[in-house]
Amino acid sequence: LHILIQGSLIVLDEFLILLEEISSVEDVKLVAEKIMGAMSVAHLLGNIEKTISFSIGAAVYPDDAADSEALMHCADQAMYLAKGSGRNNFKFYQNEQA
Repeated sequence: LHILIQGSLIVLDEFLILLEEISSVEDVKLVAEKIMGAMSVAHLLGNIEKTISFSIGAAVYPDDAADSEALMHCADQAMYLAKGSGRNNFKFYQNEQA
């Protein structure tokens, strides 16, 4: 996952990952698959082993939004679409979601 450029905590259980200079949406999908693979294994939290479930939503600039605030909103909508599809899902923003 070394191609992850920047990450930050948005709310207690939501994170933002910014990928710069991607050549295609397939690059975004590849990163999401790597994250899903890394997180699908059990992790040791203290002395308790846990498997973490998560949902990934993605939006692409400038295809989905013209500014950073709108882009984050689109990614958030895609994440909730992924959450609605069951655990451990990844979805791209689709304009029909708006």
